[in-house]
Amino acid sequence: MGLVTAEEVKAAVLGTPWNEYVITPASLQAYKSGMSISSLLTGTDNWIYPILVNGQARTMMEVSLQNGNWEAATFGGTFLPQKLQEVQGRMGTLLGQKGISSQSAVTLRFVRVYQAAGEFMAVLGGGTEYLLPLMPNPARLNMAADTLLAANQVIPQLKEAVQNNIQQWNERVKKTTK
Repeated sequence: MGLVTAEEVKAAVLGTPWNEYVITPASLQAYKSGMSISSLLTGTDNWIYPILVNGQARTMMEVSLQNGNWEAATFGGTFLPQKLQEVQGRMGTLLGQKGISSQSAVTLRFVRVYQAAGEFMAVLGGGTEYLLPLMPNPARLNMAADTLLAANQVIPQLKEAVQNNIQQWNERVKKTTK
């Protein structure tokens, strides 16, 4: 789970949490060119807490609201918490490449598109909106890694991936119910 020794477990602390937002298949279908990314986001009752050892993200805990109670839903995973920390550290540079001089001008949101197995950082504000792929292999969705992408560079690929995955799922279900 990203912690190797007993000393690391003892030194582990919770980092700043990220509220999870989702982009649903319905919002992708409703998307029209020129719509904002923020209009596609739906907030959830799920939070990701990076677990830090000596200031470095090592693993994570996901917490969700279940029947009115906050509960730890999952533990583990090393790629996502490390990628979130890396992106935060590089955000100023990424924004500068888009002509945005101040990180305080933007709001960052963690976004999942479950049906496309996609995870993103939404960068909202500063006069524009972007999605930054956080997955280990964004090329599988025809997206560049470590690049802020405008809606028209992301939404068509997500829409296609979600449609394909839902279609494949429906075909599998039909085969197993015959």
